[in-house]
Amino acid sequence: MNEVEIVKEVKRLFYKSLFKECIETYNNYQQEYTNFLNFQIATLYKSLSYFYIDQFDEVSKNINSLILKSEQKNNGQINQFDLIIRIFYMQQMFDENFYAAEQQNIKFKDLIDKYQQNKSSYELKYDSIYLFAKGFYQFIDNWRNEADLQCIQLMKDSLALDDQYKQDINFIIGWIYAQKDQYDEALKYFLNLEQENSDYPGILNSIGVTYSRLKQREKAEEYYYKSHNKFPMNTLYINNLAQFYSQNKNIDECKELFMKSLKINPNKVLTLYFYGYFLCKQKQCDEGMQYLLKGLEINPQSTDICNALANINKELSDIEKSEFYYKKCIELEPLNGQFYEAIGMFYIDEGMFDEAIDYFKKALTMKLFRVNYHSTSSNLAYCLYELERWEESLDYYIQSLDYPVIFDTTLDIESICFILDSIEIISLNRKIEILSLYNKNFLSRLDLIIEKLENIQIKYFLKQKQALFRQFLSIEAYLKFIQPNLIYMNEISHWDLYID
Repeated sequence: MNEVEIVKEVKRLFYKSLFKECIETYNNYQQEYTNFLNFQIATLYKSLSYFYIDQFDEVSKNINSLILKSEQKNNGQINQFDLIIRIFYMQQMFDENFYAAEQQNIKFKDLIDKYQQNKSSYELKYDSIYLFAKGFYQFIDNWRNEADLQCIQLMKDSLALDDQYKQDINFIIGWIYAQKDQYDEALKYFLNLEQENSDYPGILNSIGVTYSRLKQREKAEEYYYKSHNKFPMNTLYINNLAQFYSQNKNIDECKELFMKSLKINPNKVLTLYFYGYFLCKQKQCDEGMQYLLKGLEINPQSTDICNALANINKELSDIEKSEFYYKKCIELEPLNGQFYEAIGMFYIDEGMFDEAIDYFKKALTMKLFRVNYHSTSSNLAYCLYELERWEESLDYYIQSLDYPVIFDTTLDIESICFILDSIEIISLNRKIEILSLYNKNFLSRLDLIIEKLENIQIKYFLKQKQALFRQFLSIEAYLKFIQPNLIYMNEISHWDLYID
């Protein structure tokens, strides 16, 4: 086969999920590539194939080598396939370690910026790969915001312009919907892709995971086994099936599958983590800790294992070890706000409120899920309340209500009302100043506060604030839903339809 034929064959084998054959075909071609793009394409699909035969280190080694060669060959110029390489690699990386994908995303943004420098806005508007890349960047950048779906719209725009990567874009759209907990939408894309190409890499496993999230146990089990039977040596798929059985209390099946996975690859850190944590949850902590510590010995950078060890030692009342592993998580991922919140909760349980405050405040400066912004602000307010730092406590309690809330806020509201009703701890003017700072979700919860308040002056102020808020909502609704649909005589706007 010549160079062009080799590239086509490598790509064909990858999309048929014939990964060993894909690697062998690539390796059997000993000639120098005359076209660098052909080299890029063939090397990418060969590299990704290692992921599906459980050789994750080979994926990173080959992709990073490809990226380095591309940078050297192109003298800093970025082509479409440079973007494709990063998208495919980061999608695999995200499933393994979302924090690492976030760090890589910073470099990806620079790459996209370089790519668009010499292109007009018109060219970019109809550049499917650019839209694909921009959408993927936005997903990683805002993935903790479950409601942000702009990234999916960019990918749909890309899909309308592209045939070459149609299957990949469809898969990633479904995958993003799943990350956003919109499993019904995810399933539509996955099932459509399965109908088009049932051999698409990872599709059977993704459908199994999605059915599991939708609590459709029989369908989940069916697809997990389809995936496992097709790739019996893939420990990722075996581990997913084991976790499925764990969630459904099939303990014996779960253990059997984890042992099978470890027999295939006894040093697979993710398996050691899953199985070790599973055993600890089954109250078999001595054995479970051995697997976790073995995993940490193989990969000292594993925050999954460090976090598990922190939680387990906390349950075992080994406070010193628990604190050590919580701090180790922060040392390894210093920009991951969830670890700052976790150690803050640890310090609350130990009654160490000053220490908890420091970590909660740091967490709020970082990217968090919306629910974590609420819980972190609420817990921070609680610590300040316990230390009788009333102004700060009131501020953070109200801030916690200003985020979208899914938890019971009864205790938060009771604490707010206690502070507002206590005349001696904060002046009336200062209370009103703090209350005036917030105008979003907090205002929609004023009824609950007004109902419990005893202070007549503050109750009156909040009722006035609530009335103004309702007027604002009425005007906003009018401008958004009514005014655009009005039909004006002779297309002349009536002056009396506008509100100053």
